[in-house]
Amino acid sequence: MGLSLTILVGVAVLVYFESNEQRKNLTKVSSEFRQVITTQLGMRMAGGLRWSRTNAIESAYQDLVANDSYEVGAITVFDNAGKIVATHQSDKNVTIDLSNAASLDRGATGQQAFVEIAGDHMLVASPVYVAEKRLGLVVVAYGMRELNELIFDSFMVDAGIGIAVLAASIVILLLMVQSLVGRPLDQMTRAMAALAGGDLDAEVPGTQRSDEIGEMAGAVQIFKDNAIEKMRLEEDQAAAAQRAEEEKRQTMNEMADRFERTVKEVVDSVGTAATEMQATSQQMSATAEEASRQSANVASASDQATANVQTVAATAEELSASISEIGRQVMQSAKIAQNAVDETEATNETVKGLAEAAAKIGEVVNLINDIAGQTNLLALNATIEAARAGEAGKGFAVVAQEVKNLANQTAKATEEISSQIGAVQEETNDAVNAIGRIRGIIGEVNDIATTISSAVEEQGVSTQEIARNVQQAAKGTQDVNSNIEAVSRAAGETGSAANQVLNASQEMARQAEGLRGEVDLFLAEVRSA
Repeated sequence: MGLSLTILVGVAVLVYFESNEQRKNLTKVSSEFRQVITTQLGMRMAGGLRWSRTNAIESAYQDLVANDSYEVGAITVFDNAGKIVATHQSDKNVTIDLSNAASLDRGATGQQAFVEIAGDHMLVASPVYVAEKRLGLVVVAYGMRELNELIFDSFMVDAGIGIAVLAASIVILLLMVQSLVGRPLDQMTRAMAALAGGDLDAEVPGTQRSDEIGEMAGAVQIFKDNAIEKMRLEEDQAAAAQRAEEEKRQTMNEMADRFERTVKEVVDSVGTAATEMQATSQQMSATAEEASRQSANVASASDQATANVQTVAATAEELSASISEIGRQVMQSAKIAQNAVDETEATNETVKGLAEAAAKIGEVVNLINDIAGQTNLLALNATIEAARAGEAGKGFAVVAQEVKNLANQTAKATEEISSQIGAVQEETNDAVNAIGRIRGIIGEVNDIATTISSAVEEQGVSTQEIARNVQQAAKGTQDVNSNIEAVSRAAGETGSAANQVLNASQEMARQAEGLRGEVDLFLAEVRSA
């Protein structure tokens, strides 16, 4: 990129200098040619200027003006005093004021013409001589259009040549870059791809070069060497791991052999001890069963005596419990009756409040009824006044009639509400009276329940005394029975202990066998690891 930019700048500079040189050369050639033309023009108009014949002067430059290739914009002829003798302004080309062009005479030396560029014109001033005698000065303003076009065409040609040279340089540069850089980079890229794919035999090109490509190739070669070294280390590690695995397997087999010898001896000892414990526990269980059977015979006779006494005690206890339940039910009935009295009292108060509320509603209804009557009276008066007003009061009469109708409807509604409230008050009074009667009946029930509760309580005391005496009689037989049960329980516990020992020894034997299987499985896994 930097090299391409350098070439571009160089070509641009060359085009600039070449076009500038072309412009100078073309301007010089045009200037010299127009100096010659102007000098010849001065020679043709010398006679007319000498004898002050304007027609002759104008006739002298008519051919020059008529020739479009000269692009004459203006001509002015001065005498030696600087006075304008003749002048011409073109009607086809760009004109210029030459009234002050006499000053150009200072640039002329001898009979040599003088040239000056003024904007779009080339001013050529040529002295006019006749036989070494100076007569005046002729100044011609030539247009620069054709010269500028020629200069521009020359510049475009130079620019085209420069662009062609630039394009050719770039193509050559690209070919050189492709040959010197692109091809080695492509080869190096393929080598890196092969190395990345695991092909460590791939050759790295360009390692002999001393430029940047050679440095890159050296770096890739280092990458290749490191990859080869890494593969060698991995192979060494794999071999070491295999050796360690073999040593580990051998060590595990030796440990398994030692473990098998040690643990199996312990398992065999446990199995033998469990077998002996099973035989001993079976003998203990048989002895305990015989003792339990004999104590059961003694306990059977004692149980019969105890059962008779306990039957009487149970009957007494059931009677006492029944009396207690009757007393509890009577007390519960009394409590319910008292709660009913309380609820009846609260209901009575609520109904009384309802009666008072109905009375207040009746008062409000009476008030509404009074207001409706007054409204009706006012509507009647308004109707009378509207009739007196004649035609002007018709609208007011209609409104008064509507108010009267509403007042009548209100009065009817309040009468219905009053009748309904009266009915509510009557029903409320009946409810209050009925609640009072219910309260009296519940009070009588409560008194009766209290009397029954007292009688039941006295009967319960007597029954409990009977039950206590029977229980004392049963206690003696229970003591005998308890001793026999203790003997039987001890025998049973002995049998249970014997059974537990038997179960434990059987479980121990089973676990010893399971342990033997687990040890065999463990040893198989260790040896296969």
